[in-house]
Amino acid sequence: LPTPSIPPPAAAASALALSPLVAAPAFADVVHQATMASKAHGDVVLHPDLGAAAIGLVVGVVFVGAASNAALHYGDDEGCLIHEQHEICGRLSEGGECVLSKTGQWVCA
Repeated sequence: LPTPSIPPPAAAASALALSPLVAAPAFADVVHQATMASKAHGDVVLHPDLGAAAIGLVVGVVFVGAASNAALHYGDDEGCLIHEQHEICGRLSEGGECVLSKTGQWVCA
């Protein structure tokens, strides 16, 4: 039985060097179509999904921010105080004399 031969390193290297050329015709077609689209619209090409990507990015950033805030303040002490005849409830400060209002400002008694 003949033993399988291992290709010499030069043959493997040449195959690796030629592999990017296999996709060259498909890449050339993409470049050609993009060039045609850019000429019709003033050399500016915007992908149709750009709006959805921007909305997804904003939603993702808001979600991560809200989740981080909830995780950082989970289990914090909450309380209420009377300020200018209004009851304000929220997270207590370190000393307990101030409350973080819903508007994000610290209100002290």
